[in-house]
Amino acid sequence: ERDSIDSVLKQEGVDVLAVVYAPWCKFCQAAEEEFEALAAEVGSDEALRVAKYRGDTDRDFVKPEWGVESFPTFLRFPADGSGPVKYTGTEEQRDRATLGAFLRTGAQP
Repeated sequence: ERDSIDSVLKQEGVDVLAVVYAPWCKFCQAAEEEFEALAAEVGSDEALRVAKYRGDTDRDFVKPEWGVESFPTFLRFPADGSGPVKYTGTEEQRDRATLGAFLRTGAQP
C-alpha cells in the first residue's frame, strides 16, 4: 500500500489531500461520503488528487512520518513538496466544501 500512496504523493505539480483511516473507525465511516464526493469533484483536475491510506495497519510509519495520532487524519501534501499539513477542522467540518478548500488552498476552517 505504501508504494501506491508514494506514487500519488510524488507527482510533480499536484496538491494531494490524503485521509489516513481505519475501516473499523466510525468517524472514518462518517466522513467517507463527503471525501468520496470531493474525489469525484476533483477527479478531472490534473493539479488535484485525493488519496486514502489505511493507517491502522501501518502505525509504525504514519505516526512518526506524518504525525498521525487518530483516525481519520486528513493531510495535505502541497505540490511544492513541503507537506504534510494536518487538517485542523472538527468532525463537523469534514464536508466536501471545507475539505476542498483545504486541498485547493491550504485554508483551515
